[in-house]
Amino acid sequence: MNKDLFETFLDDPTYIYNKVEEIYGFGAVFIFKVIYIYIRAKIGLDLSFDSFLDIVKSGDREALRKIFANLSEISRYNDPYIQNRLGG
Repeated sequence: MNKDLFETFLDDPTYIYNKVEEIYGFGAVFIFKVIYIYIRAKIGLDLSFDSFLDIVKSGDREALRKIFANLSEISRYNDPYIQNRLGG
């Protein structure tokens, strides 16, 4: 991975999931569960974990960008680089 993890995750979530799964096996589900819980707590995400994981596994970049765009409006992402990556 030549890009940073966040950039790669937004560009190709399936790749990141597969790499995490390659390293941690079924533990990848738990890692993404923690990410999901964090996002849900920050933005009140109205999406089940299974749906979130399906978005990541399917590579639905637009759905993932919308989730992170909502997160960026509410949380710590005031970085212009991240805002640019999210299309904001």
